[in-house]
Amino acid sequence: MKRVVIGAVLVLCVTIAFSQFSLGVMVGQPSGLSARWQLSENLSLDFGAAYSFLWTTGIHIHVDAVFFERTLLRISDNVIPVYFGAGARYLGAYWGPIGITTLSARVPIGVLYPFHVSGNVNLEVFAEVVPTVMVIPAFAFDVSFALGARYRF
Repeated sequence: MKRVVIGAVLVLCVTIAFSQFSLGVMVGQPSGLSARWQLSENLSLDFGAAYSFLWTTGIHIHVDAVFFERTLLRISDNVIPVYFGAGARYLGAYWGPIGITTLSARVPIGVLYPFHVSGNVNLEVFAEVVPTVMVIPAFAFDVSFALGARYRF
């Protein structure tokens, strides 16, 4: 088992090293760490590990598959990628003294602006709104939002 875990970690590290990986922070509901793993020009996986301070407090972990549309938003000569996708969220929340665990479906919609430094894209700033449907333990509707920045390795 130890060899399998070490092998999986090594494969993950090599994959990340030769991919387009970004890591940064997001502020909003929730606030915390944000990561993006670009799989192709128009497809990426977005990850978040954060803490919810508003409405329901608790640990928030999500993963989203997002598709980039680069022709929808153009300001002067700048193309601002718009993205949308689907994902899942885990929330270990507290409503007063009551603690619950929720699983939710997410639909992130946002914009991402890449900053070019020395000819490379080193910094990306994003804003997103995420309608969320809680599935477990009961159906409920929620909205998350975030502003953030990530450094691209």
